[in-house]
This record gives sequence, C-alpha cells and structure tokens, in this order.
Amino acid sequence: MDVAAAAAAARRAAIEARLPPGCRLLAVSKGQPVQAIRALVGAGQRSFAESNV
Repeated sequence: MDVAAAAAAARRAAIEARLPPGCRLLAVSKGQPVQAIRALVGAGQRSFAESNV
C-alpha cells in the first residue's frame, strides 16, 4: 500500500467508525483526480457516486 492509499484508508476508517449501524460510506468521485480515486479503491472503497444536478 503506497502513502496515498494508506492515508485514504486511515481517513475512510475514521469516517466509517462514526457511521451508525447499517449505514455505508458513499464516496463522491466527481471532480476528483484519478489518483485520489485509485487510492480510495486501494483502501477498500467500492461505492462511488457523482451528482448530475
């Protein structure tokens, strides 16, 4: 795991620890660089979304 993926994993774990039972983290990928999205995928994030308002 590279440094970006490790940082993303730590942020993701901290956020998920605050979620109520039964909720899951939905990452917003719109406007994010490919490297950031890849880091989150490397950290285990599998649910992504973009708003099209």
